[in-house]
Amino acid sequence: MRPIIRLIISLFPIPFSLLITSSAGPVNIVAVAQTQTGANERPPLDQLIDVGGYRLHLKCSGSGSPTVILEAGQGGGSDDWDMVMPEVDKHTRVCAYDRAGRGTSDPARRKLRRFDSHTYIELRTGQETVRDLHTLLAKAGEGGPYVIAAHSLGGLFAILYTHQYPKEIVGLVFVDISHPDQTVRADALTTPEMARRRHNGLMQNREGLDIDEILA
Repeated sequence: MRPIIRLIISLFPIPFSLLITSSAGPVNIVAVAQTQTGANERPPLDQLIDVGGYRLHLKCSGSGSPTVILEAGQGGGSDDWDMVMPEVDKHTRVCAYDRAGRGTSDPARRKLRRFDSHTYIELRTGQETVRDLHTLLAKAGEGGPYVIAAHSLGGLFAILYTHQYPKEIVGLVFVDISHPDQTVRADALTTPEMARRRHNGLMQNREGLDIDEILA
């Protein structure tokens, strides 16, 4: 589901102020913006980049620092941010991407596991998803520092990325992000059958994400 947000950007001589409001209320982040002009302007990017046997789609525009990385929610992709990117790239570099199996990105390589007479395809962990993004940005030459703006499940990837690569991150913007306890709390308000159906629906996703592991 696309994030329903209103993006307000104010550019002052030095700080760059980014305010995102959502149904949960405003989230404000202030970082140092170093707008580049003339010879330092960076060209737009829109291509598939190999991250280790499969390709991910990345698109970037604008110039400046820090670079804003847009992380979509489950089932979403780079197109979810089409109305946001043109506003942000007026002031700094901004990138959106499609995780493996979403948009025009290739599915990730996943191992097969055999148990007794059954063969299962291995689910992807949050660590693998974060590693994909790190590799993608490095191979594309999109250096930090970064501000990650994330929606829904993407917020948990943003937090994990910050733990894995703390020196690269200067700020986080959360837009109605998921909570690690959300399924437990929701299940407590429903019947066991409804909880089972909800869980199965979350686990059967095109990205092959291990939702239980990511929410743990």
